[in-house]
Amino acid sequence: MPFHEKQRYIEIVARDFVQSLPENQRALICENPSCFLSSDLYGLYIRNHYIDPQLQEIAFPANPDGLSRDVLAAALALLLPEFDAENRFLQTLYSLENFSRVRKLYREKYGCLPKAMIEKHVHLWYREGEEYTFKVNDRYVEGSYQCIAEITSAIWEIPKFLEAAEKLGIPREPLLREVKALEEVCRPQGWDGGYFVPIQVCLVLFPSFLDKQTYGAAQDALCRCLRERPQLASQLHPNYFRNKKLSKLAFQTKKA
Repeated sequence: MPFHEKQRYIEIVARDFVQSLPENQRALICENPSCFLSSDLYGLYIRNHYIDPQLQEIAFPANPDGLSRDVLAAALALLLPEFDAENRFLQTLYSLENFSRVRKLYREKYGCLPKAMIEKHVHLWYREGEEYTFKVNDRYVEGSYQCIAEITSAIWEIPKFLEAAEKLGIPREPLLREVKALEEVCRPQGWDGGYFVPIQVCLVLFPSFLDKQTYGAAQDALCRCLRERPQLASQLHPNYFRNKKLSKLAFQTKKA
């Protein structure tokens, strides 16, 4: 049976693909949509299992790689009600690994998704029907970065963090400077979507004000970040690595 309508074909393939996924894989995709949208593995599966065998039946102009990306976006829309496969801005945002990270952390903190923030940035950056160009893509990337920064700020709750730190005796101004410096470290650069670092890692710089448990928790959080994102060892101030455990880990990650 020949396929004459591109959108109808995408919908059929996306629905069949989603129905073939086991429940645990669907849950994983919902948790980490960026890994799905940017996955060569899923894209190749769509091509090899659906598109390439059906090329003779596809009656509309089609680039197999582009068509597989469209199918992935449509499949994600079936799994995530808040995702719109036709919205290029959302495609850009949801393809960024750091967005998946802050989206998950926001939900863990507040019990819901940051829908209002996402909708705000869709309204700011997306123009329905406009021609998709490199310039438009750059605008979507910049808007996505700003959306991630806003979600990060909501997770950090800087005023609340500073207030709690003051109760420990930590001077406000030096701590605020370190928070601002950490914001720069987390900020996306170029095509790098940035990396979320818990604001609590700043406490590592003020060990004399902390009890053993609080300092240990901050240190462990920083260790986890270094293992996931080794370049942090070069991006963070050397004062973060004054104790033996952190300095050793920083040296190992730099060497790697």
